[in-house]
Amino acid sequence: MMIKNLPKYAHFVFLTLCFAFNIAYGATFEGIFSSGEKYRANYSIETKTRPNEPATKLLTVKVDLESGQELSYSYEASDFPAVHANPLGFISIVVNQGGMEGSRTYNYLFLSGSKLVSAGEVETLLHLGSVEDILIQKNEEISESAIREFMSSVANERSEEFSNPDHAYPNAMLIILGKSYTEDLRFDAAHSLLDNKEIKEDPVLLTRLKSSFCN
Repeated sequence: MMIKNLPKYAHFVFLTLCFAFNIAYGATFEGIFSSGEKYRANYSIETKTRPNEPATKLLTVKVDLESGQELSYSYEASDFPAVHANPLGFISIVVNQGGMEGSRTYNYLFLSGSKLVSAGEVETLLHLGSVEDILIQKNEEISESAIREFMSSVANERSEEFSNPDHAYPNAMLIILGKSYTEDLRFDAAHSLLDNKEIKEDPVLLTRLKSSFCN
């Protein structure tokens, strides 16, 4: 692109637009972690480019706890992530790539001691928009006691929180992830997910979720 003949003010506008495109999006939200601590969070998404490689999205989440502590977490994704406070006590990150024949990745942030950590990832491979396969990537850097404490607090939530249509899929994937860590953990309240209309029409996910309720 040639810009050498543009007037001076146009150079400024061009450079400003380039910078604005690099920082794609940001938002602020509030919630309560499973530990009971309230927080206020904001996040930004920056496009990262490298020679001869596809561009990625660098997500930075910054959290201000009610206690005054400030925490942050960075995550590099293949496409734009969606970030939400989940009523079950964590921050969910969902990345869609490739549409109905692509994949969807779920990441879960929770408060462990004085750190904001990931519980791991669940990637679903899609065919015609439905789940065709489910891949789990546990976070091997967190302790068994930390993940058990988090999952136990989630398991004790009310059934209506699990079946909330706005969070049904992330919640279902979290149950599957949780069982990969702790087979003996019961998620009785989460049975309400089996009545979710979209999950009932997603046979691979429904079968996998049902098996997660079998101890």
